[in-house]
Amino acid sequence: MPRLSHTLAALAVSALASQAGAQPSVERVTIPGTDFSVFNLAGTMRVESGDGASPVVEVTLRGRDAARLRVTQTEVRGRPAVVVRYPDDDIVYGDGARWSGSASIRVRNDGTWGGDDSGWRSRETVRISSRGRGTEAWADVVIRAPRNARVAAYQAVGSLRASAVTVALLRGDTHSASVDLRDVRGDVEIDVGSGDTQGIGIEGRVSVDAGSGRTDLRNVRGPRVFVDAGSGDVALEDITAEEITVDVGSGQTTVTRADTRSLHVDAGSGGVRAQLTRAVADVLIDTGSGGVELFVPDRFDARLEIETGSGGVETELPIQLTRADRTSLSGRMGSGTGSVRVDTGSGRVRIRRAP
Repeated sequence: MPRLSHTLAALAVSALASQAGAQPSVERVTIPGTDFSVFNLAGTMRVESGDGASPVVEVTLRGRDAARLRVTQTEVRGRPAVVVRYPDDDIVYGDGARWSGSASIRVRNDGTWGGDDSGWRSRETVRISSRGRGTEAWADVVIRAPRNARVAAYQAVGSLRASAVTVALLRGDTHSASVDLRDVRGDVEIDVGSGDTQGIGIEGRVSVDAGSGRTDLRNVRGPRVFVDAGSGDVALEDITAEEITVDVGSGQTTVTRADTRSLHVDAGSGGVRAQLTRAVADVLIDTGSGGVELFVPDRFDARLEIETGSGGVETELPIQLTRADRTSLSGRMGSGTGSVRVDTGSGRVRIRRAP
């Protein structure tokens, strides 16, 4: 019996050592066509430039129960797709270095979510947490996209990254994940449930819809930049676009060195600080509560209409006034070819000379 016990113990130690030293499983899928989607509930997703004509998706399966995950190639809403399938409604994403917390998401029977509302009757609630009971498994996904591909990247929990990539469209959909985009050429559409979004060096149309979390965009060039944030600060810096639109439920909005013809900012609560680098056709800033600072160049042509429920109005630049009192101001700067309208429920309005 002592010899048998020793043998069993040795086998157990050997099994544990084998498990600890096991390499993650890696699967590669080549996708037909360049308009495609990739779905993953937990882990990371990274979009890179691909060398070939077809997209390649590389999936690294991790965690104690990684063998229970399946990587499937299918069609979702008429487009080829790669879906990482999870066998359980309770998922433990155990890589605490990259994400911690808990989240719940409604998932269709085919392992997908987002898009239109089709298949909502067959959805189940999947719970993802960084600890507890459930299937301890997640996947790290790399998408290698050819030029001018149309990529829809669905990463529920964890992080979504893209760097040094040229595409026709990059669409990102996250539930509770951070988003980081660097040197992306092409149109960008990001839908974030909760988590910070950062974009640096983007050339193309940019649209960010964030439920909660900070949005930070820098060095963006394109026809239009649109940010809709439920709660969280919005910072835009060195933006060149014909139209810039920001809609914030609550949070500070900062626009620095905006080269644009049209700037619209609507803030439920939170201050607005905006700096323009050239003459504009239209500026509209509307805040429920919070002060407004607008920085304009010395040679600036616009008609001004400023209203504040409580606070005051002040300006550093010469204005030909048509009406002025403690809470409102109307007038003209230069030839008055553009239009500047500022309306605040409470908060001081300042028109300043741009540095």
